[in-house]
Amino acid sequence: MGRDFYGEFDEKVLKKAEPYVPEFIKNNTEIHTATLPNGNTVTEPVAVTSWISQLRKKLIGQKEYVEAEIATQKSAARNEVESVKQYWRENVLSDKKEIEDHFVTASVLSLGGWFFGSVISSRRNWGFSSPWNSEQAGILKRTPTVFSKLITSLPVRLTLPWILAGAAYQQLTPNTWNNALAAIKNDFLPKELVEQSAALYDSAIENGLKAQMKSLNKATHEGLESSIGAIREAIAERTQ
Repeated sequence: MGRDFYGEFDEKVLKKAEPYVPEFIKNNTEIHTATLPNGNTVTEPVAVTSWISQLRKKLIGQKEYVEAEIATQKSAARNEVESVKQYWRENVLSDKKEIEDHFVTASVLSLGGWFFGSVISSRRNWGFSSPWNSEQAGILKRTPTVFSKLITSLPVRLTLPWILAGAAYQQLTPNTWNNALAAIKNDFLPKELVEQSAALYDSAIENGLKAQMKSLNKATHEGLESSIGAIREAIAERTQ
């Protein structure tokens, strides 16, 4: 029989003692103590735990509110974009034949017209401000004319590129151009401004310039008739 160097061994189940909790914590109603299943003790201040819980609920509520607001704004933006697209399809781009056949060409020519208007109304191209037209380096020195002063004036520089760009659309896509003007007047510009512009156009163009041109044409026509009549009479007298 072998020798037992360790002596007799008795198996015993060792029970863990409960964690030590000071008496002032046990008797304090503001501090809550709980023992977890694994034997650990958790001590928490009731007031702090309640405050953290309320703060957490507020943060979660704010997060959900912000997410809902962002989703609402995205949906509203999508609806607005779709409404704008539908408005343009129904009120401006309604002539499918013009859009399919001439819109791209009109856009290219319109862009070219805009650049042409910008170049032709630039003061640099008429000798006002150019490195080649100065007292020090007057290689291409020239004196600006009255026409160049007119074509480079501020109103012309602001309007000429856009007028030429619009003229391309007006000539190649007249229906789309008229639809765009009607949409701008009816849905975007104030009614008072449209009425004032129409009255100014009638007084300046219809009753002013066009009336003067008609009067000039009539006077010219009558003058030509009288001159031709006088020439005929003179020729008739000489041939008799």
